[in-house]
Amino acid sequence: LYLVSAVVFLASLGFKKQPVYAVVTDGTVGVVLCCWHSAESDTIFIMDRNVRSYDISSPIRMYQFATFMIRLRKWSDK
Repeated sequence: LYLVSAVVFLASLGFKKQPVYAVVTDGTVGVVLCCWHSAESDTIFIMDRNVRSYDISSPIRMYQFATFMIRLRKWSDK
C-alpha cells in the first residue's frame, strides 16, 4: 500500500518509470519489493512474486542483503 502511494505521488510530480523499493519483514526474514508506474499503459506494477528472501539472523544472509542494497544504490546513481 505504501509503495503504491509513493509511486502515485512520484507520478503526479512527473516521475514515471521510476522504481520504488520497500523491504517487507516477518520477524527476521525480509523481502525487497519493487513498484513502478508505466507511462505507456498508465498502470502501476508491483513486483511481489518470486522475490528473494533474506534471513538477517544469519551472518551470511545479512551480508548478501547488504551487498544487494549496495548494488541497488549503485544502480540508482546511474
